[in-house]
Amino acid sequence: MNPQFTEAVQAALQDSIQNAEASRHTEVTDLHLLQALLADQQGYFAKFLETLQLDPREKIEAALKKLPTFAGEAKQPGISQELQSLIQEAQAIAKKWNDTYIATDHLLYAFWKQNKEPFKSWKKYSLQDIEKKIKEIRGDTHMDSPTAEQSLQTLDKFCKNLTSLAREGKLKAFKYFGFWATVNSPKDLEALEQQAEILKETRGVA
Repeated sequence: MNPQFTEAVQAALQDSIQNAEASRHTEVTDLHLLQALLADQQGYFAKFLETLQLDPREKIEAALKKLPTFAGEAKQPGISQELQSLIQEAQAIAKKWNDTYIATDHLLYAFWKQNKEPFKSWKKYSLQDIEKKIKEIRGDTHMDSPTAEQSLQTLDKFCKNLTSLAREGKLKAFKYFGFWATVNSPKDLEALEQQAEILKETRGVA
């Protein structure tokens, strides 16, 4: 069965090919995919790593410079065995998690499972830690459509905007999912932050 990808993964794969071609690389590799995923700084993949305080971009750029290039006229780069294996692993993870589409968090988990750079040196987080964090962010959400990742990003942005406005003293009351919350004191702000976490867990329950 051919793998199905979320829109975010489709875009990253397309960018990977374009970046490999622009650099005259002989193959499109898992490094190109990592580069493309991190280029979208507002995307789920990059934001996830941000929550872990990880930024592997410098290591990725350094590794990309060492890849072989076409000596003469540039040709269409092939797909590396490493990238094919990564996608196959991500597909297996998606099936295990009861997801229909391969998302960027499946790829992240697959990258981490490989236990090689640029993530190998980040020993602070185990594979189990990464899975736990993914499940916490997802709640009951499954990757069952090409746009499934967008719902995670939208809700996360909404919750962050609420707490940001509250800290600035610009938010007095709001209504969402059928309830009102007022923010007039630090205690109210603490309650708001707790409610934001509940929203992430319930994933759109009215």
